[in-house]
Amino acid sequence: MKSPLDAYVHLLGVTPDKEIAAAAGTNLNNVRAYRFRRGIRIAPARETGGRRPSPTSIRSRILAWFRAHVTGRSQDLVNEIMPSSDSNKRRDVCSQVSRLAREGKLLRLSHGTYTINNNQDSQ
Repeated sequence: MKSPLDAYVHLLGVTPDKEIAAAAGTNLNNVRAYRFRRGIRIAPARETGGRRPSPTSIRSRILAWFRAHVTGRSQDLVNEIMPSSDSNKRRDVCSQVSRLAREGKLLRLSHGTYTINNNQDSQ
């Protein structure tokens, strides 16, 4: 049995599934299932639902700082990436450092001192 999506197989993973569904006259779940059965992944930039991670997000700035400095204290990090911000933003940086440590992206060396987890970073 021929699928209406067979004509759009060259667009799968490149064009948003929603657009393919509209063009083929089917629903979004059918397109996703069709793509999944064929092992076609969506483009990496779209794996987060079409949103690209902000290059200036706090998490990306924290990881970039640790990649540059390898080891450091969270307070030094806060002073460098948010020198004149309000206390809520500075507190958010510290909480994100703790969260990254729980996720295994950072290793805690001692109280307030962390390093980048190269084993986790390379995966």
